[in-house]
Amino acid sequence: MIIFFEEFFLNLTVLISFIFLYHQLFQRPPDDFLTTKDKRKGMVILGFSGGILGIVLMYFAIEATADTLIDLRVIPLMLVTIHGGLLSTIITGAMITIYRFMLGINASSLASLFLISGSAVIFLYFAKKFKNNWKRIVVMLVLSNVVFSMVTYPLFTEFSTYVLFNVGYWFVIIVAGLMSTYMNGYLVHSNQLFKEYKIKAYVDPLTGLNNVRSFDRKFNEARLSIQKRQTTLSMLVVDIDLFKKVNDTYGHAEGDVILKNVALIIKDSTRLVDVVSRNGGEEFTVLMIGASHSLVMKIAEKIRENCESHLFSINNGEQNISITVSIGVATYPEHTQQIDDLYHNADAALYRAKNSGRNKVCS
Repeated sequence: MIIFFEEFFLNLTVLISFIFLYHQLFQRPPDDFLTTKDKRKGMVILGFSGGILGIVLMYFAIEATADTLIDLRVIPLMLVTIHGGLLSTIITGAMITIYRFMLGINASSLASLFLISGSAVIFLYFAKKFKNNWKRIVVMLVLSNVVFSMVTYPLFTEFSTYVLFNVGYWFVIIVAGLMSTYMNGYLVHSNQLFKEYKIKAYVDPLTGLNNVRSFDRKFNEARLSIQKRQTTLSMLVVDIDLFKKVNDTYGHAEGDVILKNVALIIKDSTRLVDVVSRNGGEEFTVLMIGASHSLVMKIAEKIRENCESHLFSINNGEQNISITVSIGVATYPEHTQQIDDLYHNADAALYRAKNSGRNKVCS
């Protein structure tokens, strides 16, 4: 009996390690595949991953009798069904069943076929039945164990041995199922948080635009790109006129509303390939690769006009105000031979626009 639980512990270790490895390789939840264009590809990958895990678990299986193997093969089938659906379940179930028949065709392998088939039907039926994940897992594991008890009954000549192995199997399968569910959920949550933190590190939380860190990275990428392509790089520095007065008059909450709307206007006024960033406060930048200076000036003027003509709704729609922006423009190599001076030149042009009356575009 001690050896029995030692080998089950080995199965449990393999199971947990494989789940951890899967999340390390993909760095995203298994069902995140289902929200992408390569939905079917993701389901196939998940199905094969579950099948490989099931086969590995069978390799380390406990030999209950000369022809009977007991292991945790139903656990990957359950996890795959929950996250991948029908296609993933079929692939995992088929791989496990084929491998079992490769070990020998006998009553035990037929019992394995019935176990996998019955468990797959149960898992598919109950996968979306419960909102409470733990309740769903317990129901699925218990019913799968019932199938196991039914299909293994003819394999034992002694009833006491049958009961002993089933008690051990039930205990370990439920424990392994709950532990693997917890581990999988923990890793899914951890990867989601990591993904969110990674996004937030490069996104301005108020406007959803690139932040300063992202701007620096995009600028460095653009610098390398234009040096290879021998093309132009332009920068627009956009600043909201008298924004401090807006904050002082209407409050910072309404100032944030203005910033969000200006960000949308700039985004809608530029090309899809342009890099729009909020560099702090009321200052925005636009990086434009491969655009002529005349086109850049037209886009800058478009931003200015769209901001000037837009009525900004504040105080929950009870009041509309108008604001203007000043824009400085610089283009490499037209205005500077040093790419690193591009921001400085655009900022100097912005300063001229501010000093000459605001609501202007200068280059």
